[in-house]
Amino acid sequence: MKIALAQINPTVGDFSGNAKKIIEYSRRAQTAGAGLVVFPEMSVCGYPARDWVERPAFVTKCREAVEHIAQITRGISVICGYASPAESETGKSVLNSAALLRDGKIDFVQSKMLLPTYDVFDESRNFAPARSSFCCRFAESRSLSPSAKTPGTTSSFGTAASTGLTRWSSSSKPAGTSC
Repeated sequence: MKIALAQINPTVGDFSGNAKKIIEYSRRAQTAGAGLVVFPEMSVCGYPARDWVERPAFVTKCREAVEHIAQITRGISVICGYASPAESETGKSVLNSAALLRDGKIDFVQSKMLLPTYDVFDESRNFAPARSSFCCRFAESRSLSPSAKTPGTTSSFGTAASTGLTRWSSSSKPAGTSC
């Protein structure tokens, strides 16, 4: 699979402009034969969004933009960053999240667990940390045929072939997985 890395320069709060860039670069990646395009952290709303993320309307616009991007980018999978609502005891109302967009919808979301607090970064001021990390199986695992397989080896996702999305926490992952 070809994976495209899209280095864009999003503008804080420019949801339509940032979405337009994400859609444009997704189409370019698809035309070049990529099956997945990955965008920077907080690419939907811009970074650093600072106190803007504490406004419910800002977070709502983030979600709406992500859903719009998912609808328009059918045919290529997209990973993009945005601010998502948090249900946390930390008193923070948002998470710094990455969404996997596939088949016109938000297929998987992982939020950032380790928030930087050094130099110019003070993410713990605005964001709640994710409680756990999850892995998702992106594409079908194609194990080697038994005759071509070296004894004692497995594919990068273990021995079982799978399609679609599999979600498990870091404490309950299946044996033989690479994450």
